[in-house]
Amino acid sequence: MTVKEATHYVTTDVSEKDEIDVIFFHDSDGKYQGAISLQALIIARANQSLAKLIDDQYPYVYVDEPIETAIQKIRDYDIEMIAVLDREDKQVGVILSDDALTIMDELHVETISQLFKAQTISDQDSPLKRSLNRLPWLLVCGLLNILIVSFLSGFSGVLETHVALILFQPMILLMAGNIGTQSISVIILKLQKQPTVYKKDIAFEFSIGLLNGLISAAFGAVIVFIFLNVLPNTYNDMPLIALAVGVSIFVSMVISALFGVLTPLTLRKFGADEKAASGPLITTINDLFALGAYFLIATLILL
Repeated sequence: MTVKEATHYVTTDVSEKDEIDVIFFHDSDGKYQGAISLQALIIARANQSLAKLIDDQYPYVYVDEPIETAIQKIRDYDIEMIAVLDREDKQVGVILSDDALTIMDELHVETISQLFKAQTISDQDSPLKRSLNRLPWLLVCGLLNILIVSFLSGFSGVLETHVALILFQPMILLMAGNIGTQSISVIILKLQKQPTVYKKDIAFEFSIGLLNGLISAAFGAVIVFIFLNVLPNTYNDMPLIALAVGVSIFVSMVISALFGVLTPLTLRKFGADEKAASGPLITTINDLFALGAYFLIATLILL
């Protein structure tokens, strides 16, 4: 066809329901050849051959590829739609960018639902059923917290001597909790896409924990030292307290990153649902090791 013939076809044979932002082309055997945007067709010369205008690099996906591939290409190429081909390179349809965004939203909601074990709950379920779905792991974590309290009671001496340590306890917990949550989210998402997590994935997440822990520790120690000097107080060991907080941040973040990786893997290995248990479980584990490391390091440095 010429540009004039194609334009006539678009204006006369296409209904209002058809999508004409992009025009796709195939040869006489029905094999996909490429595409032209409607804008390019409109501004082309009337007697010009379409063969010279066709973009044979216009992206496409195969019908048996995952929907994430189509979404990624639509986003990367910033296109309105993408062609879907069978394995004989014949076009079977298109995916619109609006539909891709809808699917992407559904995928994210599904992922979050799986992470928090929400997919087994419907709007019609009673509060009792919802409670029973969440309660077991919360009770397990409650028992673990009793163990945490018993363990930390052994550090009452250093707390009585250096009360300022209590001020920075939330900092230790938050830093450890944040990096643990990040690591566990990455691993659970990987487990949704592939049957196993490889050693390189574990090493990569652990190296991130080391680097972030080191930077956060240095930053935290400086902030604590400045804070103690600005705050009116009678503390005599401000540099040592800042050092204890900094080292504790590093140790707790590294441990939390490691447990964030290993917890879902261990739960899956023993047949437990890593999505349902990992959230509350990793929080409790983080609290135990973060506070344990904090008070142990403070004891070694300050006493």
